Amino acid sequence: MATVELHAIDTQGPDDNAAAEASCTGGLCPPVVLIHGIGASSRDWDYVLPVLRAGRRLIAPDLRGHGASPVGRGYGLQAMAEDVWALLDRLHVERFDLVGHSLGGAVALQMAVDRPQRLRRAVFANTLPDLAIDTSRKAMLYWFRMAVMAALGPRGLTEVLARLTAPTAHDATLRARFIAHGSGSRSRFVYLRALWAMRRWRVTERLGRIACPSLVLAAEHDYFARDDAERFAAGLPRARLEIVPGVHHLMPLEVPEAFARRVSDFLDAASP
Repeated sequence: MATVELHAIDTQGPDDNAAAEASCTGGLCPPVVLIHGIGASSRDWDYVLPVLRAGRRLIAPDLRGHGASPVGRGYGLQAMAEDVWALLDRLHVERFDLVGHSLGGAVALQMAVDRPQRLRRAVFANTLPDLAIDTSRKAMLYWFRMAVMAALGPRGLTEVLARLTAPTAHDATLRARFIAHGSGSRSRFVYLRALWAMRRWRVTERLGRIACPSLVLAAEHDYFARDDAERFAAGLPRARLEIVPGVHHLMPLEVPEAFARRVSDFLDAASP
């Protein structure tokens, strides 16, 4: 399947990468690639990038059919991963740190099992290595999103999810942030095609290929069960699991500073 030429935020041009690496504490500091979730865009990282920016080159693509990237003919996780690989090749990025959230975490996992030698470290947030509809919890989440998106479109689904995540008057600012950043897919067609492709995706049996240090970030009130996150982390050869208390699925928007600090601390730590 042909790749799509992705739009991306790139905080430094390729020629500045050597200077960015030299400025990092402890020497080598590769670029950080951040991949957003379904129905979102690189704008999901607006509140995270300033905290991560010091001394690092940050690359945040819009997945195919999202943000400013063109649509593609398919929306499987493998196709989305190949788009990101093509972008990194165009930017001459060989080795990097990888951060993925939700669907972006699944794309990151696909990348990690396909070409593990390219990753120095990886962060998988609010995601799992198996999105197949094999439990009642997953089925309820999947068909709820399918139905609401089909009926109301990207904006409508975003508003419904924002009200569920931030229901009180006290949460009005946070709810507005969710709505402003959560309509990244071009159309309900893109969202539904991507959601449909997710229903059979899994890389659980290939997690042993991911040799780099990994951080699994899960939210206390996530869509996914805690024991799923625990099994995920246990399946990675060099992983640490952190359950972030009091937050929901949209960590990069709900607690961006805390999210960025956890990611920065992990990426900057000495190898375990």
